[in-house]
Amino acid sequence: AIKDAIRKLEPCKEEVVVMDAGCGAIPIMGIYAAMNSKKVKCTCIEINPNACNIAKKIVKNLGLEDQIEVIMKDAITYKPEKELDLLISETM
Repeated sequence: AIKDAIRKLEPCKEEVVVMDAGCGAIPIMGIYAAMNSKKVKCTCIEINPNACNIAKKIVKNLGLEDQIEVIMKDAITYKPEKELDLLISETM
């Protein structure tokens, strides 16, 4: 579903703005989105400081810092700076 959504958005957008709310220690959904298009700019949000730090390291190790920003916030109250094109959330 993420791949399909990005493919639909790509032709009409210079940048596809994605948010992965509650990304956890391994922001797999944000990473998947970024790996599907260079146009993706993803903000991964995680409230747990330990999980957030791990997620930042993973994004850096994958060399995706130019596409993915990991921030420690509460996704429920977070207000994005740009209008979102795609919201991803896989919380349990």
